[in-house]
Amino acid sequence: MKSKIIALFTLICCGGTGFAQFKLPKALIFANVNYASPANEKFNVSNRGAWGGEAGLGIGLGKTLVTGTVGYQVFGVKVNNLGGDLQVIPLKAGIRQYVALGKVFFLGNVGTAFQSFDNASNTRIKTNNFMWEGGVGVKLIGLELQGTYSGWQHPIGTIGNANMLNLKLGWSFKL
Repeated sequence: MKSKIIALFTLICCGGTGFAQFKLPKALIFANVNYASPANEKFNVSNRGAWGGEAGLGIGLGKTLVTGTVGYQVFGVKVNNLGGDLQVIPLKAGIRQYVALGKVFFLGNVGTAFQSFDNASNTRIKTNNFMWEGGVGVKLIGLELQGTYSGWQHPIGTIGNANMLNLKLGWSFKL
């Protein structure tokens, strides 16, 4: 009888350990508002900072998630820019890696920036260019704060790259 109890206890302990190591997939939905400040001189001379928003989904195992994000930003025009407001729709895919206690995370995204640049004569300049983004964030009770740096090719070729610093605040929920 004693050996049966020991065998049962061993089976329960080993079985519980096996289940504890198996990770179920995690799903995440998030949305935030953001402010983007032009970070290079030519972009800063042509456009003001942008307010915008983005939303996305993530799925993964453990502390690593694959994410997909879509957003919208409008960079206001400055006096010396005849192009008008720059409207950007970023479409990105990336990785989010949680580190410290599952609250701090690093992220990296790549994708495309769909851009339209309206000028006073209603002539539209439309382009889409490769974009990238990297940053760090912290999640506290559903609220999320991120700081990122991103860039893409500006639709007016003489400006070159459009690099920006982003501050994002929003919500994130596990599904």
